[in-house]
Amino acid sequence: MPRRAAALSAPTVAPDPAPPAGPAAVPDRAGPAPAPAADPAGPAPVPGTAVGPLPVPCPAAEPVPVWDPAGPAPEYAADLAAVCPDLAAAYAADPLVVAQDGLATVHQLQAIGCAAYVVTARCRPGGPWRRVLPRVVLLRGTAPTPRQRLRAALLYAGPDALLTGAAALALYGARSPEAPPDVPQTVDVLVSSATHPRSHAYVRVHPTRRPEPRVPVGGLPCAPLPRARQDTLAL
Repeated sequence: MPRRAAALSAPTVAPDPAPPAGPAAVPDRAGPAPAPAADPAGPAPVPGTAVGPLPVPCPAAEPVPVWDPAGPAPEYAADLAAVCPDLAAAYAADPLVVAQDGLATVHQLQAIGCAAYVVTARCRPGGPWRRVLPRVVLLRGTAPTPRQRLRAALLYAGPDALLTGAAALALYGARSPEAPPDVPQTVDVLVSSATHPRSHAYVRVHPTRRPEPRVPVGGLPCAPLPRARQDTLAL
């Protein structure tokens, strides 16, 4: 009885409360973290240490030469006549050149495929072509005929040029288109365009503000006969 009373009278000590339980740990299913990738260039060099042989730079490729038709003639241009003997005949047989009595301007030759250096090479002394006037080429090495001199004067003066003066009168008085007229030493041409070349060599250029109709005489454009007579007296 006394022991039971002592047991009842003894104070009861409560245990410390347990800490609140946190979220349950989830096992990592991805496995361990991957190791960092190795640097392909290797570890960074330590200052003051050798890093191996230096790379040798590749030599730059040489540029491929491109020929410019408007540029200087290549080295073989002087021997072009010997390499291509039929080239001059091919250009001389062009319908435009034939219609112009074997003459053509440099621009016309380039339009039919003849490069500028070909014209330069063939118009050299002793070459198969002859430069009659600036920008006007005779596609043969002989001296121009009286008719070719008239044609060259027209080509030099421009597309709207007309023969006038004594040269036109010589054509009007010719017996036939094939008969060579008595062409004077000086050939007068009439032009009505605002831009025209100056007189050169045997060609005298006369600009006019009053265009005249074209009269073909022997296949060459001339001023009307009254105008040709008037210019003959005035010149």
